[in-house]
Amino acid sequence: MRLTKQALYKTATPIDVTQLTLINDLSSALFKTMLKNNGIGLAAPQCGIPKRIFVMHTNNQHRTVVNPEILTVGGILCTMTEGCLSFPNDYVEVSRPDSATVKYYDQTGTLVEESLDGLDARCFLHEYDHLDGITMHKRKKLT
Repeated sequence: MRLTKQALYKTATPIDVTQLTLINDLSSALFKTMLKNNGIGLAAPQCGIPKRIFVMHTNNQHRTVVNPEILTVGGILCTMTEGCLSFPNDYVEVSRPDSATVKYYDQTGTLVEESLDGLDARCFLHEYDHLDGITMHKRKKLT
């Protein structure tokens, strides 16, 4: 997979969650690319694939996230420095809620609903933004 800037600014389309082979192939390729580049998250649009899927590895847990929804955000607004594999060596101060309740399908097609906080919430929200064509630079301007 090749990281590309063009797809970063477009809204990704949902994936048919019954297409488990596609989901697993994408998940595997995304994880491989993410880990090779020392990332903690990577969305398909960052690799030129306009689909609503991303992977993340935070707090020793791998997640494949398909067709995610943000149900609620909460807690306090925390400002932290974020980086992005699409913008190597570029870091931006971004304010995000420190918790979120989310819903998504995992790599087995199982619907997952969970509450995230801290780095898990920040990474999820960052990767979710990529699915809507929003980069950390635009988020900085919104906060």
